Amino acid sequence: MLALLRYATSLGIDHREARRLSGLPVEPPPRRPIGRWIAGGGAVVLLGVLATALFLAFGRGSGSAFAGRSAASLPPPWKFTVDVLNGDGDINYTRRLADRVGSFGYRLGHVTKANRFGYKQTVVYFERGGQAAARRLASQLGCGTVSPLPGGTNARRLVVIAGPASATC
Repeated sequence: MLALLRYATSLGIDHREARRLSGLPVEPPPRRPIGRWIAGGGAVVLLGVLATALFLAFGRGSGSAFAGRSAASLPPPWKFTVDVLNGDGDINYTRRLADRVGSFGYRLGHVTKANRFGYKQTVVYFERGGQAAARRLASQLGCGTVSPLPGGTNARRLVVIAGPASATC
């Protein structure tokens, strides 16, 4: 008997499986209502988290209704070309900033150094007619600073001059 018990435990056979293998009648497994309650509660929590995430993502939006309408009336980001210029001397930060701009869907123009390295903060410059697009890009970057670019009439061209990485926009 001890050998049979040892053999059965080494194979990982439980009582129900041993009865089934020996041809004896097998009783149905015991009902576990607590397991069903736990699974049901987990499903309810999962649905609640999903509903909250969807509400936050698509529900209220950010800011006022006017800001949502103005952003919706702008052309999509891929219709804008953005030049990213290094205005502080840290080309690695400038490249990371250019990657962020590209990840928002904008077409990247030139990523190069600016005419000088003395910029104290990151600024988004726009040509005539591109102020709303510049504000959108500035808010996506976490910058509130936009400024007109002297000359030029291409409203779908923006220029970002990267200041130091430590400075806030």
